[in-house]
Formats: sequence, structure tokens, C-alpha cells
Amino acid sequence: MACASDHRPDTPDQADPASDFDNDGTPDVYDQDIDGDGDVDALDIVRVVDAFKGIFGDVTFEQVNIWGCTPDGVIDALDITLDVDAFKGFAFPCGITCP
Repeated sequence: MACASDHRPDTPDQADPASDFDNDGTPDVYDQDIDGDGDVDALDIVRVVDAFKGIFGDVTFEQVNIWGCTPDGVIDALDITLDVDAFKGFAFPCGITCP
């Protein structure tokens, strides 16, 4: 199972793990797209930062606990960094498939 579908059951990836990849074979960034609007932007980063402060608003803990292939159960700087990196265009750090 691909990383993006491991802990974000509300993403399209859960229904079709093959959709974790764009047509050119590069991984999608559904995990870091916190608000599900199709891209990683400042609003996604704000949601992770807010969750770090204990303010979840319209997102769940699971949506913002995005660090690593297996979520670590903590909202911290690693989750924020992962979202910022996705905003910068970096690929999901655990690779295509979780161990």
C-alpha cells in the first residue's frame, strides 16, 4: 500500500492506491494537501501549525499527523516541516511504498 493512503482515509488514494501516482509516475501529495483542494499551499501549512497549537478547526488529528510512513501520533515540527517541504515541491520522504 502506498504511503499516501496509509493514514488519510478521506483521500482519493484509499479507494485506489494506484492513484497515488500522477500519469508521469511521480507520487501525488495527498497526505500534505490537508484541506483536500488539490494542491499544497499556505492554507495547508496553517492547518498543521494550528493543530500543533491544539486548534483543529475543520481538520482531524489524523489529517495533520502526516510525518512518516507510519504516523507517529504527535503533531510537531516534523509534520509542519513535511507540509512546508511539499509546498516547496519536495516528494513525500518515505518513498513510494511503506516498508
